[in-house]
Amino acid sequence: MDAETAERLFEAYRAGLLLRDPDHLRPPKPTFYRLLMDDILGRLPLRERLVFRKSYRATRQGLAFARTGDLDSADKRFKTSREVLESRGTGEATRLLATAFLEAALAYFDYRQGRFEAARERILTTMDCDLALETGHGFECLEIHRIQASDNLMMIDLREGRVEQGLGLAGAIMAYAEGFTDSLPIHRGWRPDLLRCVPLALRRGAIGQIANEVAVQFPACPRPEVWNAILAPLTPYLDRPAAAQPRIRQWLLARDARARGDHERYRALLLEFLPGGRSRFPAAWYLAVLDFAAHCGELGTEEGRLVRRAILRDVKHWPDLPASFRPLLARRRQG
Repeated sequence: MDAETAERLFEAYRAGLLLRDPDHLRPPKPTFYRLLMDDILGRLPLRERLVFRKSYRATRQGLAFARTGDLDSADKRFKTSREVLESRGTGEATRLLATAFLEAALAYFDYRQGRFEAARERILTTMDCDLALETGHGFECLEIHRIQASDNLMMIDLREGRVEQGLGLAGAIMAYAEGFTDSLPIHRGWRPDLLRCVPLALRRGAIGQIANEVAVQFPACPRPEVWNAILAPLTPYLDRPAAAQPRIRQWLLARDARARGDHERYRALLLEFLPGGRSRFPAAWYLAVLDFAAHCGELGTEEGRLVRRAILRDVKHWPDLPASFRPLLARRRQG
């Protein structure tokens, strides 16, 4: 790496670090719940809507308690949600819809307590409810909810230590959300035609979320053969343009080029990826920077040492840095 390339790459990194989040200048993107409200709840009778909202509110409260570790309060709210569902006169569509969200929240409740198989079963129940609503009631937007449920299965695999299986599923989900494949290796009845009707912002959000979650896990699985598990489902498609998340494609291609020792292509991809900044997937961006710092150290050149030193000097000013990166940073500082 000559001095000019080193300077351009460092400027690309600094431009990305200092870039303000462009999303604050844009109109708010649709959330999944807003899509649900617009596309589904309006079709339900008023009484059914009220039942769903009451159950959903208790479910969301329970999930919030579970995330803070208040499991007793979470359990009470989940029981309230279940009681609402079991009230008389609840229609099938309302029952399936509320059950899908309740089981997904209970899966997280089990996940927090290390009950991984129970969490998996609940997620599959969520996906069964979604599929029944898609095929039996025409609630087509739930295809993206099944993708989110698949992401939860991926996180359970990673937490349980099934790293290659989890990363392989992550790659498969990204390929499906990009429209490259027609199905996923889990559950059944996938409908890529429905996925194409989902707002692009939701598909982008799903892909970015998965990339971020995978990047956060990286310090726990640094071996190249393990990391490459995510590339296996995507490799046949990486030469195609990505419609939903082109920046994640750049990130994956850069990692692949570095793993294969194609330094020229690796640096060219970093020049495209780094200036785009941390927005929406900060963990993936920071991991790309730390990989680049390691690459600079491996070169054994004065330019490489200078860039590496300057990047690591910035670390104390990095916002949104995942806590799981601290051990990786310690290793980088040690050379």
